[in-house]
Amino acid sequence: MFRIVGIFAFVAVFWMLFDQKKSTWIQQADRMDRHFNLRWFEFTFLSKQLLFVNPGLVMVLIPAMSLRVYPWLERRGLLVNTLPKMTVGMAIASLAYVAVALIQNAIDVQGDGQVHLAWQLVPYAILTLGEVMVSVTGLEFAYSQAPKRMKSVVMGFWALASSIGNKLVVLLAGLRGSVKMEIERTPRNFRRSHLAPRGAYSRDDDGLIALLGARASECWEIAGERQSEF
Repeated sequence: MFRIVGIFAFVAVFWMLFDQKKSTWIQQADRMDRHFNLRWFEFTFLSKQLLFVNPGLVMVLIPAMSLRVYPWLERRGLLVNTLPKMTVGMAIASLAYVAVALIQNAIDVQGDGQVHLAWQLVPYAILTLGEVMVSVTGLEFAYSQAPKRMKSVVMGFWALASSIGNKLVVLLAGLRGSVKMEIERTPRNFRRSHLAPRGAYSRDDDGLIALLGARASECWEIAGERQSEF
């Protein structure tokens, strides 16, 4: 049973990343063009409304993976066991954040409201595929491998792994908020004059670089003062 619970530690990290779609992905959507102009009608999405894509894709991908993809792979000797499926699922889910990073880079370069929200469908699709391979397969693995008298306990540990992932999301959000407060305390003229040539890193969004530069400058000043004392 302890071997099974040890695997759940990696599942907690997966859920931490998965739940970013309810926080940082929504904040990214706030900066995107959410207006859809179709042939017959047009509408504007709220930032949170694209979350419906995840459960919709889950309902489509679970039978597709179980009835088509997994049998096709198993006939070729690929992904026969449960743990390889979960490993590949986590790797696929990580690619969703590569897509999100590329979208964010496009937003930073082109400006707010210039990148369309439809681009977020790509990371949603990748993340949902990873979720199906990790969550559904992990539940099957936990129930089938647990002793008969411990099945309920093991399933409880699975739910605990999910809750730990949610807690990690809260901690990361709090850390991000504290860093943002430090950035806002950093004088804007210091950011622009001490960190880079004129015109570079002048955007307020680059305050994290300014914060790191400010802390480095303070360390150098303290070191110089102590050296002069000797």
